[in-house]
Amino acid sequence: MFTELRAGNFDLKKYGFYGLFIFYALAGLNHFIMPEFYYPLIPDYFHDRPTYNAIAGLAEIVLAFGIYYRPFRRASASGIILLLLTFVSSHVYMIQEGGCIPESLCVPLWVAWVRLVLIHPLLMFWAWAYRDYKLKTISK
Repeated sequence: MFTELRAGNFDLKKYGFYGLFIFYALAGLNHFIMPEFYYPLIPDYFHDRPTYNAIAGLAEIVLAFGIYYRPFRRASASGIILLLLTFVSSHVYMIQEGGCIPESLCVPLWVAWVRLVLIHPLLMFWAWAYRDYKLKTISK
């Protein structure tokens, strides 16, 4: 069952691929499990927060499954990058609010900046890195 974990046979890129799939599938699902967490993070100029939250969650789930299936991988990687670009407004909003959104997320302002300037681009790179990934199967 775990033969791929043997020394010399560990494929870090494969686990990064599965991590990408799981990360976005669970993140999307979480928009429906805990929508009240996301509503305050959506900037005020988006008036219908429940709809925007549901669209974001559904998009993350669809794009996660698109990454998983090879014919859709390149388009889904591009979709994840575009989706992350749309989330920049929430990160800027968080910075404008001093890193603290009442009744939601409260972090030091420097953490809000790190999320926008470092983590967000890394998430984009993560998706881009798997746009042409070919999943290798382990032969016996």
